[in-house]
Amino acid sequence: MKAKLQLNGLGGELVLASMSDRAFEYWDKQPNEKLVDYVLREDLINIPEFALFAQMESGYKANWFELDDLGHYYGAHPSHSDLVIDLDKDETGQYKTVMNSPFKSAISKTKSKLKNKSLFASYQERAPALQIYSVEKGCLFETEISLAHKEDFKQLVFHAMAFHTETLITEVEYQGVELDSSGGDTRGKGIYAKLCRV
Repeated sequence: MKAKLQLNGLGGELVLASMSDRAFEYWDKQPNEKLVDYVLREDLINIPEFALFAQMESGYKANWFELDDLGHYYGAHPSHSDLVIDLDKDETGQYKTVMNSPFKSAISKTKSKLKNKSLFASYQERAPALQIYSVEKGCLFETEISLAHKEDFKQLVFHAMAFHTETLITEVEYQGVELDSSGGDTRGKGIYAKLCRV
């Protein structure tokens, strides 16, 4: 039999960028609105050169999603998303929804696993950095798997990564193999930038 899996709800795209101690100290004293404005726009007025962490050697300013030298992630939020399972028992192309539950409840019902990890625990030194998070709503992950029995759902493993004030499901495994998402359909709900140490 085949099953389509979807993670629907809130989540998004998250990047982590390094910056100098001096730039960190400058932005730490500025309103957050000014930091977000700099990340999203070309406005460089009244910003000292040492604080222009997004400027490239070419002279152009990097897009926010390019500021990812410390990591680039995408996924659904485990506390604000649902797991939807559509089952095709006879592989005829006729799918029936057998589950549409809050993610953590669905994990319990399917006896699959959720593994949590903190990104910051993997760094030995706490260096100045910036986290940028683009919040999206909709279908954030979609894939299809083959099962011999319904009990095979317990071989699903969802990996959640904890960031600075955010958590995302960054990887889904089935039978020890990472699953690729076949797409998704989301709309943006806002972008947030926060200073942190990683």
